Formats: sequence, C-alpha cells, structure tokens
Amino acid sequence: MQRVFVYGTLKRGFRLHHNMREARFLGTGFVDGFAMYRVEWYPAIIETQDQPGRIFGEVFEVNDDTLAILDEVEDRGILYERFTRQVQMLSGLEGTVEALLYVYLDSIEGQERIHTGRFDLPD
Repeated sequence: MQRVFVYGTLKRGFRLHHNMREARFLGTGFVDGFAMYRVEWYPAIIETQDQPGRIFGEVFEVNDDTLAILDEVEDRGILYERFTRQVQMLSGLEGTVEALLYVYLDSIEGQERIHTGRFDLPD
C-alpha cells in the first residue's frame, strides 16, 4: 500500500475521483514548495524555489492496482511524474506523513497560477 496526495480532479467530488474507488481516504493536508496552475480543466503543480507556495489536497491509501490506474490517468512519464514528499496533515492522520504526488512535466508558460493552492472547481 502507498499513500497518495491528490490536489485536483482526483479529489472527492471531482471529475476523476471514480479512479480512486478502491482507495481509502486518510485526511486532508498540504505540501509546501510548489506552485499550482490551471491547465485547461485540470490543475498542475511544479516545484519552485523562487515563488514558494502551499498546495492543499487529500491523502489516500492506495493499492498497487489503483496506483497503476493513477499512473495511467496522470500520463506518468509524459505529462506528470510522481515523487515522494512530506505532507503536513490538517485532518485525519496527525503530524507529517510521506505520500506520493504527481508533478507536472510540461511547460506552465502562459497558464494561470492558482495562488490559493486550492483547486476548487468540482464537476
């Protein structure tokens, strides 16, 4: 089992959450050191040093089958890559936990930055 931090369309109530049907919700949290952008109908995050930001999302426990589905949904290796980062929990689990998160690999040039670090447009 792996922990995954989701911050966009995979969150509960959003367009792609059905891909998480075998996942177990563990709580909400945030990661620091990233900037969020809107790319068409979905968000993308990039790691940043010069404009640090905080990204809010949800933490789930997933099995290997669900992780493989997420890799496909996120177009791992082409559009996104997953990395392990520290997530500060706000609800559910306490303290800081390690979780995988998907970081955007393409250019964010010309994309709208979401300064709040919250993707809040469910379908």
